[in-house]
Amino acid sequence: FKSPGGVHGVAAEVTRNMNGELVAVVEGEVDAARAFDQLGKALLALGFNDGLTLPVMSIQPVTTSVRGLGATLLSPHPLCWRDPTAAPGGADSAGKRKRSGGKGEERVALSVAAIDCVVTLQESGKWPDDVEAIGKLSAALYLTMANSLNGDKKDDPEATIDLKFVAKAFPDHLQVLGLGYAFRVRIWNQRQVRTLHQLKRKSEGEALELARFHRPQHTQVISALVHKFPSMGETLRLCKRWAALHLLSAPPASSDGKSVGGDGLSEEALELLVAHCYTCALPFSAPASPLAGYVRFLWLLAATDWDVSALIVDLSVASVDGSALSPQAYRECQDAAEQERSTGVFARRPVPVCLCTTADKSGVRWTSHGLSRMQWSRALRLARGALMGMGRGMARGKAAPLSASMQRHLGDFDVIIHLHAGATLLKVPGLGAQAFKNTRRQLQSSLLVGLSPVHELLNRLRSAYGRYALFWADGLRADCIAVLWLPMAASGGSVSVAHAENTFPLVLAEEGYGGGGGGETGPE
Repeated sequence: FKSPGGVHGVAAEVTRNMNGELVAVVEGEVDAARAFDQLGKALLALGFNDGLTLPVMSIQPVTTSVRGLGATLLSPHPLCWRDPTAAPGGADSAGKRKRSGGKGEERVALSVAAIDCVVTLQESGKWPDDVEAIGKLSAALYLTMANSLNGDKKDDPEATIDLKFVAKAFPDHLQVLGLGYAFRVRIWNQRQVRTLHQLKRKSEGEALELARFHRPQHTQVISALVHKFPSMGETLRLCKRWAALHLLSAPPASSDGKSVGGDGLSEEALELLVAHCYTCALPFSAPASPLAGYVRFLWLLAATDWDVSALIVDLSVASVDGSALSPQAYRECQDAAEQERSTGVFARRPVPVCLCTTADKSGVRWTSHGLSRMQWSRALRLARGALMGMGRGMARGKAAPLSASMQRHLGDFDVIIHLHAGATLLKVPGLGAQAFKNTRRQLQSSLLVGLSPVHELLNRLRSAYGRYALFWADGLRADCIAVLWLPMAASGGSVSVAHAENTFPLVLAEEGYGGGGGGETGPE
């Protein structure tokens, strides 16, 4: 089948490899998981001989999309190679698209999704107790890693033949391009979080710990569950596509420690809901097919009374021993969730749902940022409608029951801004594939790593007009932004000179009743 959002402006072909996994690559290319493994081996091989004072002990991905568990599959980008002119399948695949009647052979996206990674260095007691100094030392380590991956210090020219990555150091991360994918590597340092807490900068420390410690740990647990339950991987893709098509999912958060995600249902919360369908399936057995897991996910949303108690997700089955969660742990999670809802920091703005685990007993780690009661109520209503639509379709003997639940409903919003996704693709002039091949090196320097045009537009709309409306974007198709007017903004109010931009009058006051005459007075 086709995967939307190809880097050439055409849908990418999705097939199964020898292991039965879904991939969006052609012959000569590798998927994102294998590219990440190759980068991990290259970083773990760095040591004192390469000028790295603290060797890399481990590297972990931040999201499960690198394992093919996202709403869309990551496909190789023709500019994300050490030698972009020798990228496999570039000119040939462009020629095939031209012969098939498409126009994608001259179009390429200059923005590429970034695969965020976190590395852990060897422990050392010589890190300073200053946040700025830790950042400077981390920047120096990024520069050393970049020089080693680029082979700048190798005297033997033949030793650089096996190099597969080109790296560029930034003050806060290391950018690596290679094997068709873009990676952003950041260092996890526990002392930096501890120093932020000591300086009374608790929010910054919690955001940094969430991005660089809790997210990689969560990704590791979900990946272990996918290996334990064969159908869970495709169930995750279906559920994430359903949430993205209905404008429920939040924009992906990076590992910079500054952003905690946008408005909507986070990717981690969706993964916990799907994991509960497999680990706590009683009185049923674990779903044996992706369709059964998808229906169980919708039934969980529609049938659970979320206002009464928290949902406790047992992730202990992903451990080595596979022991179930003890009754005492269940009680501790319930008590922590009740205390968080009643007397916690979210008492003024109650969290709509608590997803408790042994690592997060209060259950608000992935639901306290951005998810409102209105969005959660809409998700429950759409889940009930999807179940009813699938039931009617199966009763009528339709062969595709998923189509009814995947239909996008935009009637809940006031304004729909339609976008042209092809406008973000650069059209390379010339004679098709050969001209594109000759300009790859120049285009690689202009590649924007980690930039999503639709999410960038969404953030700008929220910053400019967030006082008047709420905005949501379709992160899957990237073809529309939905707008919902705030009740207070729609009713109007008195004008303020300090906040007069982007406003217009609703009622003009008559002369003599507080309105000005519009005339000019003399210098007196």
